[in-house]
Amino acid sequence: MKIYAAPLQGLTEHIWRNIHAELFGGIDAYYTPFIRLEKGSLRNKDIREIAPENNIGNHCIPQILAGNGEELERLVNEISQKGYDRIDINMGCPFPPIAKKGKGAGILQHPDKVAELCSIIKGHDEIKFSIKMRCGMESFDEWKRLADTINETPLEEVIMHPRIGTQQYKGDINMEAFEEFRKACAHPVVYNGDIRSLSDCNSLQERIPELYGIMIGRGLLANPELANEIRNNKEADTENTLRKIHTMHDLILEAYCNTLHGETQILMKIKPYWEYLMPDMDRKARKKIMKSTSLDKYRAAVNEAL
Repeated sequence: MKIYAAPLQGLTEHIWRNIHAELFGGIDAYYTPFIRLEKGSLRNKDIREIAPENNIGNHCIPQILAGNGEELERLVNEISQKGYDRIDINMGCPFPPIAKKGKGAGILQHPDKVAELCSIIKGHDEIKFSIKMRCGMESFDEWKRLADTINETPLEEVIMHPRIGTQQYKGDINMEAFEEFRKACAHPVVYNGDIRSLSDCNSLQERIPELYGIMIGRGLLANPELANEIRNNKEADTENTLRKIHTMHDLILEAYCNTLHGETQILMKIKPYWEYLMPDMDRKARKKIMKSTSLDKYRAAVNEAL
């Protein structure tokens, strides 16, 4: 079974990907936070994200966000020039400012726009494409209007998060809708959504033994060893995992100290990891980390917690 690392904006950037791959591994591919055009060209931060020299040691798959064929064509050409032959198209981002522009999950309400993107895919035999999507934006049946178009498009796989856009990341997963989609889809289907433990994965595999793959995001940020636990069907040694988490954290912090300017900027970048990392840790310890006002206080709080 394939195991992919999901993209999370601001968190699973190349620094995290490289360090996770080196210390933990267990991941078949790391998907980048979505890359998009801004004022007609790639953002500098996106260029850095997909630079081959910044992705040594991890199997990186660029994910792109486009609302029409022209945008998609431009993005595909830019990324392929960097040497990539595999690209994922985001049709699942539920963030309202994105969805309202008919991008991400918002495009699922527009079969004509989905068909336009798929026509661009058909024109690039040199690239292997996948789609990451939801069941719909406002209804779990919206995918049905897109099924024929998706099935007729050459895709390596479809990654399905069985929520709708209006739910964002809350509310119940609709496994019945996922199963209906999986059976109707002509491509391998990867499951994405709320896999936060080995038990969650085992329950999913018991329900769908023939599952092609899974994508884990928040669960992997919470427990960087999760992919290996799933592969080995065994929970990792807690003490050893803590040591590796501490090492990973220190390496990420060091990288931020070398690339960002000023303590405030560094702390604003590193603290969001603690919204996910080790969810069962002592609340007072987490609060002390999050309220740290200097790097010295932050490091001391982290060392005390780990």
